[in-house]
Amino acid sequence: MAKVYKLTFYAVDPNDYYDDAFHLFSQMTSRENRSGIFFRAEESELITSEEFQWKNSCPLNYSDASKEDFEQYFQKKT
Repeated sequence: MAKVYKLTFYAVDPNDYYDDAFHLFSQMTSRENRSGIFFRAEESELITSEEFQWKNSCPLNYSDASKEDFEQYFQKKT
């Protein structure tokens, strides 16, 4: 039987491989389409943070990083 999964996740790219969230999504989609799994997302749901200097002390370096740790990179600076 078929299933649909809704995944909300964060991806960290410390080596600046992807141009933006759409580029990452496109790569995931093209790889998974070959296996029979299909991803779908509105482009407005694909968000990229501003660039920042990666440091070993970054909270995203740890497996217990919280949603708030990730979300701080999407906060608007005023």
